[in-house]
Amino acid sequence: MQVSSKRISYRNNRGISIILLVFLWAFFMLMIDFFVFNVVQAMIIERQINGICEAASLAGTSILARMDITGDDIKHSKLKKAQKAACRCAENMILSSRILNNSLNKAVSFMDEADLDKRLKPNECRYVVKLSDPRTNAYVTNLGNTEGRTVSCFMAFGYSPIFLSFADKICYPIIGEAKGGLPQIDSVLVFDLSSSMDDQTVVTFVRREWIHSPLGNGNFAAGNVSPNNMNSGGCGIIQYLSLSCPSSPHTIANYLGWDYSAGVGSHAENGESAVLDGSLVNALAPQSLDKAAYESHGAITHPMRFDAYLRSHYSHYNAKGEYSPWEAAVSPYCRAFDYGTPPGNCDLSVGLGGNGDAVTDMMGNLTTAFGPTSIPARPPGPGSTYSSFNNPPNQSPIQMVQGMPIPANNAFSDLIWQNDGSNYFGYQPAAPGATQGLAQNDPVSSPDQQTFTDLVVNITPPREQPMQGPDNFVGFSYTFPADEQDQLLRGQQFDFPNIAVVVEAARGNLEGSSVLPKGLTNAQMALIDRPVSIDGTIFDMSSVGVKNGYQKAYQRLAMLCVQPLASLLAAADQCYLERLHKFTDCRFGLVTFSNSDVFKEKSMISRFRTTGTVDEKSANTNVSSNYYIFGAPNGNPIFTNSTYDSGRLTAGGFNSVLLEDGEGMGFRLPRICLDAQNEHYLDCVSKNKLKGDELNDRLNFGAGANGIYNCRVGSVCDTAEALDTARQMFHCDSYDLSGAAKYRTSARRLIIFFMDGEPSGGVNGSQGRETLKISGRRNGNIDNDSCASNGIAVFTIGLNLTKGSAFNKLKERQLEFLGDQEPTGGQSGGIAWRASHGSRYYSCENLTELKAVFCDIARRFVQSQP
Repeated sequence: MQVSSKRISYRNNRGISIILLVFLWAFFMLMIDFFVFNVVQAMIIERQINGICEAASLAGTSILARMDITGDDIKHSKLKKAQKAACRCAENMILSSRILNNSLNKAVSFMDEADLDKRLKPNECRYVVKLSDPRTNAYVTNLGNTEGRTVSCFMAFGYSPIFLSFADKICYPIIGEAKGGLPQIDSVLVFDLSSSMDDQTVVTFVRREWIHSPLGNGNFAAGNVSPNNMNSGGCGIIQYLSLSCPSSPHTIANYLGWDYSAGVGSHAENGESAVLDGSLVNALAPQSLDKAAYESHGAITHPMRFDAYLRSHYSHYNAKGEYSPWEAAVSPYCRAFDYGTPPGNCDLSVGLGGNGDAVTDMMGNLTTAFGPTSIPARPPGPGSTYSSFNNPPNQSPIQMVQGMPIPANNAFSDLIWQNDGSNYFGYQPAAPGATQGLAQNDPVSSPDQQTFTDLVVNITPPREQPMQGPDNFVGFSYTFPADEQDQLLRGQQFDFPNIAVVVEAARGNLEGSSVLPKGLTNAQMALIDRPVSIDGTIFDMSSVGVKNGYQKAYQRLAMLCVQPLASLLAAADQCYLERLHKFTDCRFGLVTFSNSDVFKEKSMISRFRTTGTVDEKSANTNVSSNYYIFGAPNGNPIFTNSTYDSGRLTAGGFNSVLLEDGEGMGFRLPRICLDAQNEHYLDCVSKNKLKGDELNDRLNFGAGANGIYNCRVGSVCDTAEALDTARQMFHCDSYDLSGAAKYRTSARRLIIFFMDGEPSGGVNGSQGRETLKISGRRNGNIDNDSCASNGIAVFTIGLNLTKGSAFNKLKERQLEFLGDQEPTGGQSGGIAWRASHGSRYYSCENLTELKAVFCDIARRFVQSQP
């Protein structure tokens, strides 16, 4: 019995040990399960936190990228509002989320992510939303800072594991974050600067001429005529006549009666019907004013005749500033400067201090006086009768002093220059009455509504684009802002009370410096320091105070009204360049184009640089009065070689000054090469620094003046060279797809290609065919050395502002040339379809659509990368 008890006791102890071991193992497994459960739960929470942070960062950055901040003020008010809305959107995303089915609607916002895990309670959520600069990973604390381009989010959640649940205030903090990043975009903008890019500018064609008037009596700096000594038959003033426009609005196209569908056979190639191109007459220099009468489109219904002889006086100062009669100039003859000159028919005596020549004939020979006491009412010779301002032609002329010669022919009445070789001008330089043998004034309601001397833009105070002035100019004053880039204009007020002041400002006659011979200002030598007649209304021009900068002020205001170019530049600047600069990691290149002849036989490196526009397409080399160059019209020696038409007077009428920081001479076709290491944003929008640490003043001169606001409208529309140059920018020294260290492998590559007409020679001409070949696909195959083979998307934009039948024709041709749809019916396919890689074609039918198009393109690429 005793042995059995021991065995039973042993068995009981062993059983108890096994049971205890089982319980211990079960407890251990339970702890492991709890641990694994908590670890998995913690990992789930961490993923949820990171997901919430990423979603909040994406949402905030997306809102920041999509809000309109165009035209922001100096305090960045729009940017502040956008950044605030972006941060609020990120916060809302966090507060509307859940962690392990726990709502975060009571999550607490903190200022610094370092404080998130301090004294954190179980199931408590804290977050920080910050603006950040993705380039440096630095955080931006103040709203309105332009470096705050993305939204970054940080979160902390107090997780209480099961084995710590007995302790109320003990928890394990789980941290998550998402730092906003930006997509990489490498983009080249290609802009059309052909002649049609300013045809929709509201302008006034003006005839500036001399009329006889007693209002010209007085003691002036030049051209003195004393009331008691009226011994010059040319006593008078300048008259400005605003010529009528056939239809409203008073655009260049409507003034010329432009018919886009008329075309010229020589412009088309390969059986193409009339090419829908624009007028070679431009709103700003190079104006090519003589083209107004000789372009086939305009001459059909309303030809305008430019009078080079009436525009400036024939007897004036030469290119060296020396007084010389026009006929004494070396052949081919040079006309006078555009500034400091009265009209060509001014006959005020040089001997009295004027610029005219009332005492000699056209050959410079003095004429003989008729006698001391009597002068016949009609001196012999055509055009020799002088009428006073009030007297009919048949009455006695103004009494003249004994011995003062009376010219048989003079500037006011001569008809000899009506034919100048092959160029006919219908009104020059004499008054219209000279054709009837009378020297009479041109009436205000002149029968001649087509002969002009000046073409000026109807400028208006700046406002949001599209900007167009009124049909009939309305006077205004404008003060340039304190942050204006040009120091000459900064904070300065300029008055433009009427169209005459606009004309003289454009010519450079309102500059304040006295640098002309005799130490007189341009206004004094132009004889506008006295009353003038403006469409029959007398205005004292001397009431307008001269000051340096008037011409620049006109140019800057006029540039804002040149349509459609001004609207294009504003849309590209505000809706594309600015957005990608702020909300992507972008590299920019720029190619503008017109006549490709200037690039013939030039290296590819030269094609990447800004090039001059001098070419035979936009100026008549036989006529020096194309006003390609005015010969330092500013009159200020400081700016002698730096006005927007800077340079020296030349016989051909070209700007012969070599471009600084560019190729060739003339007005600029701005180009900026793509660079993998440099953004070039400021250069593209003409806000870069120039020599002397000054900002680019958006005119057409100086090293580094190569942005979109340093351009001028040119002539033809050669698209092939432009697209090829843009493609080649991805294969240059500063950016090369064939060199791993010279391009960004993750960047999206694209070209923005804009035009408002069709290529030179038409869609089926050589330019059009070559452009399509450069784009890519032909018959379903990928061409080598094309945009398609290089992985470059091409977003094309076609602007169509034509009317009537021309509208439908151009719409069809732009779709065929620029389109993104697969071709049918034997068509070759447009640029966007051929380039592939997500390329797209946009059609615009008015100026307001341009902003929407550029915004849509930018929106496709503005997305954050957490």
